[in-house]
Amino acid sequence: MAMARPTPSAQGPGGKLSGAPRTGAPKTGPPLTGTKEGHNFAYMLARWASFTVGLWLLLAPLVLGYPTVRAVLHDVALGTLVSTAALAALEWPLARFALALLAAWLLTAANALGWSSRTVIANELAAGVALLLLSLVPSGKVAVTRRPAKVAV
Repeated sequence: MAMARPTPSAQGPGGKLSGAPRTGAPKTGPPLTGTKEGHNFAYMLARWASFTVGLWLLLAPLVLGYPTVRAVLHDVALGTLVSTAALAALEWPLARFALALLAAWLLTAANALGWSSRTVIANELAAGVALLLLSLVPSGKVAVTRRPAKVAV
């Protein structure tokens, strides 16, 4: 006599059999309200915008046609650093201050490095101002409430 295979509803997590079949609708979370697992999506927008500024710095030498290799390497390196710092700031809130330091460098690099191209100067100043303003936005990571620790007696 052949035995019937249990239905998926009778199986628990990992495919193991459970005592009773599942009933009712599957559990769903609350509707999209702007927060999930300690993140506030409105503030995360500033980090993604910072990431976009980093990508622009990577692509600007190609799009704008920088005149010197030194300017190209400078913006590619800064674009990589800005993009990495922006992604880090999504998880570690204090990493946004690294974005502020990079923005300060972008604002002073034109004088410090003596760029001769107005295109390079204008692009770095615009990226620096945008990055500085975005780094002032508080981080999206919201403190998660925790229960007090149990003290061993």
